[in-house]
Amino acid sequence: MSWNLRLFEKYRTGISRIVAVFLFLVLIFTRTRIESDLAKAILNNFGLFLITLCVFGRVWSSLYISGKKTTMIVKDGPYSVVRNPLYLCSYLGVLGISLATENLFLIVLLNAAFLLYYPFVILSEEKKLTEMHGESFTQYMQQTPRIIPRFSILTQPETYEVHVHIFTNALRDAIWFYIAYIAIDFIKLAQSKGIVSFVIDF
Repeated sequence: MSWNLRLFEKYRTGISRIVAVFLFLVLIFTRTRIESDLAKAILNNFGLFLITLCVFGRVWSSLYISGKKTTMIVKDGPYSVVRNPLYLCSYLGVLGISLATENLFLIVLLNAAFLLYYPFVILSEEKKLTEMHGESFTQYMQQTPRIIPRFSILTQPETYEVHVHIFTNALRDAIWFYIAYIAIDFIKLAQSKGIVSFVIDF
């Protein structure tokens, strides 16, 4: 498993792009018939809400972690309430995107893929950080939840040094969640107008 994780980390961007293309092809040519307009509105709007939480959460997290991910233990801001805020926010984004598709097959597929794989990524990273930082990281793990935030222990400094280039790249990456949402809306519109004629209904 550790070899597979290292391989994934090395080619994460390329793999993510291939998976994204595959998922959009699945979205284009499959559809779950949800007849209720209210149900569609709830799924779509709650999905957008989760995507918004994801984007702002990732930007907030990146503000603190930029350039410091492995060189030091970041314990302020989002990292004071949860150890893996970026993964948590990414899951909120994945969940939001899956709900916005209004496609039950993709909702199950996306969430299952994330939940089955990323816990191993988190455990692998925590093991590596423990080896690098020793007792300091062990104490941090004991004080801070792994994935469910505890906002009562939030701490934030008055000022904070940020690597602007790295933070800008993180901001750009976060915006892709909104771009995916817009693309999903266009696909659903194309299906409803019959522009995409070959669609498998579940």
